[in-house]
Amino acid sequence: MRELTDEEKATLEASVDTRGEQKHMLVVEDKMGIALPDARKDRAMYYGGLEYDAKPRHILVDDEDYWIWNYEESEKYHEERWGEFEWEETNIFQSYLGPLED
Repeated sequence: MRELTDEEKATLEASVDTRGEQKHMLVVEDKMGIALPDARKDRAMYYGGLEYDAKPRHILVDDEDYWIWNYEESEKYHEERWGEFEWEETNIFQSYLGPLED
């Protein structure tokens, strides 16, 4: 898990509304998920649509509380509720990770 690079922060600022939680996220290895600080969880779930993607899992990063949304948990959550799963259609990807690909 890692913090965003300066280049990634600039990409986000150019492509999405960064008043949200994007600049506070950590990126899971191979861009297969995100983690957000505890204080940002509820806003990300409501305003960022993450409540539809998966139930977040609590983790500690450098003794700080974070919540993680990742590919595997999202896939399981979606398939149980709606059937077919497409990672690129999740809010995790579209609002948080996808813009980093540009």
